[in-house]
Amino acid sequence: AKRITVTRDDLAEAWRGLNPSPPGPVGLVAIGNPHASVEELTELAALSRGRKKAETVDCVVTTSRATLAAIEASGVAAALSA
Repeated sequence: AKRITVTRDDLAEAWRGLNPSPPGPVGLVAIGNPHASVEELTELAALSRGRKKAETVDCVVTTSRATLAAIEASGVAAALSA
């Protein structure tokens, strides 16, 4: 059987080929694809504390209903919305 060696550089090049980004500023940040966890959203809230996103950038977070309920109860959702 033929053996092929794939390096990290090969993988990075393939990823860039499949995920080209247009030149210019970022317009959308999507987090939690498919679903962000309570831990990830708690960390995101901590990293975002005291910061504001650029008005020209939209941000979308996807998560489960159970995770949303948990972060609403803990105050993380309010921190992320601030």
